[in-house]
Amino acid sequence: MLRAKRYLIVLGVAAAVLTTVLVLSPFYRGHDRAVDRSPVVGEGATVLYRTTYLLCGYREEREAAVWPELVGCTQEEFMKHHPGWTLLSFSPTRIELERQVEAICPDMVSYRFLTISDGKVAVYYGRSRDHLLLKEVTPVDARTLLPEDRELLQQGVLVEGDGEVTRFLEGLGD
Repeated sequence: MLRAKRYLIVLGVAAAVLTTVLVLSPFYRGHDRAVDRSPVVGEGATVLYRTTYLLCGYREEREAAVWPELVGCTQEEFMKHHPGWTLLSFSPTRIELERQVEAICPDMVSYRFLTISDGKVAVYYGRSRDHLLLKEVTPVDARTLLPEDRELLQQGVLVEGDGEVTRFLEGLGD
């Protein structure tokens, strides 16, 4: 009889301990699945978008506020709204995304930079001497240019689009 009482007491204590552990456990909380503790996008969060243009090697970064409808989203929900992007980091206040694009950068699509290269008029994609990609070397010989046109081209001429390149080249020597 004493042995049965001890057994019941030990069994009761074990049941109480097990119940306490289960109730306090993050795996319980009223259901069979774990409580999701992953971070969500917070109010006022920012996103850093980093794009690398593979054809010119240029990297562009821009920062923007998170779209209001994405506040409260988990990482997985957020990424569903950004196909083609790779997630670099995710926190409630800042998200960093990256993508690589098989194209030239937007400035190079729109602008042309004309200058003299190896005695010829050369046309480059882009708007800055620091970041140019050769489009073509024209047959226009720099020695045949008027001195003021040659000086202008040595400094570099920025135009927008191929139509402006054609107009500029046609106007040389006029």
